[in-house]
Amino acid sequence: MVGARTSRKCARLAAQKNLKKFKKKLATALALQLEGKLARLTGLPSVQKKFKKKLVRLQKV
Repeated sequence: MVGARTSRKCARLAAQKNLKKFKKKLATALALQLEGKLARLTGLPSVQKKFKKKLVRLQKV
């Protein structure tokens, strides 16, 4: 009985942790989309280069 309760608690905690990771990745992706639009609108090479680096970093995660 105690083992089942512990495993349920661990599963719940793991799900919460994964949800936090998911929310963080989603927020990062949305921020990158906005930054990408800004880069295309401004046309500045430095902004576009920075955007590409972040996009590659997100894809690795």
